[in-house]
Amino acid sequence: MRETAGAFGAEDAFEQRTVETEGRAISGTVAIDIDGETRIVSFDVGATDNNRDALQSFADAINEADTGITAEVRETASGEVRIRTTRDDTGAEATFDIRDL
Repeated sequence: MRETAGAFGAEDAFEQRTVETEGRAISGTVAIDIDGETRIVSFDVGATDNNRDALQSFADAINEADTGITAEVRETASGEVRIRTTRDDTGAEATFDIRDL
């Protein structure tokens, strides 16, 4: 199975990464840097999960971590499934970074 995961940034720029799962379950871990702190968030992707399921697992993990960031899975007009992340606080200093570990 080939899964594609990605996220929209503050200005909806899309960064995409493809992960080859080869029909096996995988675990992912990201670091969320927000307000000078780093929070570690882990999520699991099942061997039979499709792209929507994989991204939903990632979004659920972000939302359950209570980091001040909200994640939602969306489908584009062309049918691509993507994840959108937004900060709950607003303003010029309300930034965050999500990076792969």
